[in-house]
Amino acid sequence: MKAVTVIRRIFGTIAGIALAGGLLLVGLVMLLYSPWAQHRLRESVNAAFGPGNETELHVDSLALHFPLEVELAGLSVKMAGGMDIRAERASLDVALLPLLVGKVRIDEAVLRGGSYAMGAPDSSMWLTIDADSLGIAPATV
Repeated sequence: MKAVTVIRRIFGTIAGIALAGGLLLVGLVMLLYSPWAQHRLRESVNAAFGPGNETELHVDSLALHFPLEVELAGLSVKMAGGMDIRAERASLDVALLPLLVGKVRIDEAVLRGGSYAMGAPDSSMWLTIDADSLGIAPATV
């Protein structure tokens, strides 16, 4: 076997592996941005944080836009101790590169039709906030 043939086969194998990896990556991205996957994600979140948990989370609709903008509608969060957060719409613009090192950086968060209530009926303190829109930018977790 000639050296040229061996080199061609090695480069052909490397090219095939790179092509398969690229196609897998494209397939995963297409799956992530598909309405079916986003609907399943919303159902999973609603089931995991449903009634009976210390923190109840409900989302009516979830949409993920490229590269990483999350839009939520009908957001409701109830926490133990009488804290209640609601929003008609929420939009989060998440930075993609910090996610690769395990940090979440939100470049912009906008909440529309939001309300916040803290306290309990038997409490001496009751706090409520109603706002047409709230915004924050940037934030890092």
